[in-house]
Amino acid sequence: MQIFLSYARNDDVSPPEDLTKPGFVTALYDQLVYNFRNFGEPAVKVWRDVKRVEGGDQFDEKIMEAISNSAILVVVLSPNWMASEYCRKELNAFAERWRAVGGVKERIVVVGKRHVPEDRRPSMLQGQTGYRFYALDDPDDVERQREFFVHGKGEDPRYLPRVDELSGFLSRRSRNLGGKLSEPTRQPGKTVYLAKSAPDMDGAYARLVEELLQAGCRVLPEPNEDIPPRTAIDFVDKNLSQADLAIHLLGEEPGYTPQRTDPIVKLQLARAARRLAEAGAGSKAGPFQRIIWAPKVLDSQEGEQADRPRNPQNVLAKFDAYQESDTVEGDTLSKLVDLVLERVSRGSSARQPPAVVGEAKSSVRLYLNYEPEDAEYAFGIGRALKANDIAFRFPNQEGTDQEKLLWHRQQLRDCDSVLVCWASASDRWAKAAANELVDWRSLGRSRGFDVRAVVAGPPPGIPKKMFEFMAKDDIDIVLDLTGRPEPLPEDLRPIIRTQ
Repeated sequence: MQIFLSYARNDDVSPPEDLTKPGFVTALYDQLVYNFRNFGEPAVKVWRDVKRVEGGDQFDEKIMEAISNSAILVVVLSPNWMASEYCRKELNAFAERWRAVGGVKERIVVVGKRHVPEDRRPSMLQGQTGYRFYALDDPDDVERQREFFVHGKGEDPRYLPRVDELSGFLSRRSRNLGGKLSEPTRQPGKTVYLAKSAPDMDGAYARLVEELLQAGCRVLPEPNEDIPPRTAIDFVDKNLSQADLAIHLLGEEPGYTPQRTDPIVKLQLARAARRLAEAGAGSKAGPFQRIIWAPKVLDSQEGEQADRPRNPQNVLAKFDAYQESDTVEGDTLSKLVDLVLERVSRGSSARQPPAVVGEAKSSVRLYLNYEPEDAEYAFGIGRALKANDIAFRFPNQEGTDQEKLLWHRQQLRDCDSVLVCWASASDRWAKAAANELVDWRSLGRSRGFDVRAVVAGPPPGIPKKMFEFMAKDDIDIVLDLTGRPEPLPEDLRPIIRTQ
């Protein structure tokens, strides 16, 4: 069993007063090797890179081979590690190595050399305290921390016991993982083209790489691979051809310009649009899609600039034309992450041939949409649907507004039919809920709805009667049940029988 030690070079410097003494990482490595030898078989090997130069931006074959042959990653976490792009690449490469098997986080162990706040860490390093080799004298002042290893030796009495705890845990974890390194079997999953960003979007790019790898996605182009300047178009096309969707991050900068092409931001958008045209997505909403993030407020904007948010559609227009199937987002990075993870967590985008709602098959999904004040009436509709053996889903009743919205969008995208329940809610909401169903392509669907229906329940009124005059393109069926306190199963037959 092999363990890969990921660390920043600046965390392994010898003290200037005695350059013969080891740095923190070297001392930790030596102590772990010593303890593992004492533990006996099965032998645990620790691998660390001692040849690379800090600031190098490409892995050599030995690094990739070592990552591939390692079942556990030990991250020596510190501000230096956080600032090292090379260290982030090691983390991402390890996650990519084990993503198909799952449980990547269980294979990563954090060793804290100096404090890094939880919310600043990559997501794969969050959620575990790890093994700290420092103590905060004042939790409210993270600059005041006592390191256990200083000046080339473990001066704090807690240093050696902490190393023993760490080595014991790593030995047990190695045995639990089976001792023998297994080659993961690749499972079919989402392949995402994450467009290489201009420098002003580098932080967002790194965050999405981490989130996608943790979600078990394959990220193309490889995060540690740059677009070659001489063959940029062929390189982009090759990677796009393997992707299920593409994500583009739009700041203000266009990025560098490869030879005889547009800048990389425009180039990748244009080639993804070409991929859409080849898939027929422009007219039929095929499975390939572009997700475009043009944040209304950039991190670099301050003062008066931050008070003048950007228009995401206008930002996109600076780089490329809007496509019918595009999802254009301008909210925060965290909300973009939520959207992307929800999108890639779906199964295959290929849908089965449409089933008639009246067949009452369990695979048919009807989304029963309603406002909270109409919950009781909606439950009555649910009972009538159940009596007709129709499978359906409700909106989320709990969770944050964002979680409820994501669920709502997912049902509009995935369910075969939608029934809008309108009793005490406002007519403004009912119109909005109906209008939401008109452009099915904008919802990320691969085809239109089988049935779009509105059930108007009590109390009666002129606004509800007006729904009967809605155009066929907007709503397929409007049922006026304002005279019934609760619908009967037979009242819903027009919806159930309609295809």
